[in-house]
Amino acid sequence: MKVVSVPLRLQIGAGLLLLAVPLVAFHVALVQRAPWWRLPLEDMGIAGGVVFLLLLPITFLMSRGRQWALHTTVILSGIWIALSGVLAIEARNPALGFFTVFLISFATTVLFWISKEMNRSYFNPGAEWFQGLPESIPEISCKIGFGGIAGGSETEQFWKQCRVARMDDEGAFVFCEQAVFGRDSLPVLRKSAKVEMIFSHKERQLRCQGKPIRLLHQNQGVGIRFTGLTPDISKELGDWVERLRGKGYVD
Repeated sequence: MKVVSVPLRLQIGAGLLLLAVPLVAFHVALVQRAPWWRLPLEDMGIAGGVVFLLLLPITFLMSRGRQWALHTTVILSGIWIALSGVLAIEARNPALGFFTVFLISFATTVLFWISKEMNRSYFNPGAEWFQGLPESIPEISCKIGFGGIAGGSETEQFWKQCRVARMDDEGAFVFCEQAVFGRDSLPVLRKSAKVEMIFSHKERQLRCQGKPIRLLHQNQGVGIRFTGLTPDISKELGDWVERLRGKGYVD
């Protein structure tokens, strides 16, 4: 899947993960029990450089929505914490023990943050790797109108009838069913594209605007983060989400 725009909170989470670079350098100093006036700068620099080179592609892949990159980071964090704990016990190093406790808190907080952002409804359609398209929420359809289409004018509007895969009070993931539309797909979207959505459920409708975040393969679906919501629309949207949550369609 292609990412049109990386959400800000996911960028922040990935940026916080890079704090592991100075942390691992500090860890080296603690392991060697080095005083602050005689720090092992060379060893600290090597350790920090290795972690930086490791995290740079991982954070990039996370911003592209690669779940395996997050899982890899969780495993590596667990190994680091376990080794730190063992060293603290064997060396009877209280400072290293306190650092290990801090490391647990840091890793848990940052990785939970990233996991939550990567699983937003507008970023993750909820489809398994073997599924061509995600499952849709029954009884809800969505008509989406696009402006800012690549190859079109900013004022040109392109409408498409879609199904809703996931939805919450921050965004939704919609898609065109291949069985209905064949290989027809959504238009290629610019980062600045404006999206209007009309959600329909029985006789009720909800109209709002959003920004494209992520595209399914062959542009058959798009994750949209809601923007410019008025208090009235936010309240109505919240009612929709609570109704869906009550039916088990929203986590």
